[in-house]
Amino acid sequence: MRESNRDKILDGVVRLIERDGVTAVTFDAVAAETGITRGGIIYHFASRDELLLATHQHLARHWEEQLRSLAPDPDLPTDRYAAYVQSCSRDATRAELLMMLESAGDKRLVQVWSEVIDHWAPPVPQADDPVGLAHFLARIAADGLWAHRAMAGRPLPPEVKAMVTGSLLKMME
Repeated sequence: MRESNRDKILDGVVRLIERDGVTAVTFDAVAAETGITRGGIIYHFASRDELLLATHQHLARHWEEQLRSLAPDPDLPTDRYAAYVQSCSRDATRAELLMMLESAGDKRLVQVWSEVIDHWAPPVPQADDPVGLAHFLARIAADGLWAHRAMAGRPLPPEVKAMVTGSLLKMME
């Protein structure tokens, strides 16, 4: 299947953010990155805000596809929660981290990510729900695992990451 110009633009924006950060995203920079004219970009995205919103949606859609591929039965909460932990066991990219940070405080952008998280991650538990608490603790630990490399500046040894992921998956049972 041929890649659409819209997807080519969004993939180019992600590469640009990965390399130069969110502030580097301009129509001219995206045109240079993708080889699509500024007018061609504006045809798909009328403003920089629209382009950035679409980039958040693009990244969230790819994350949801990854989660679906990890869940044996996406209709079962325990399979969804386990897929979330497994997904978080991979290191975050710079673009993912920057876009998540960029979304903070912007209701439209938070909603994009919340739709995925609310479906795939354990919810905040009730005070009298020890199983829900275990699931939620695994969720927030998985979030930390995802961001660990960026915060620590170095990856976890693979055997340690596997042990941590295994422990979190046991909490989801």
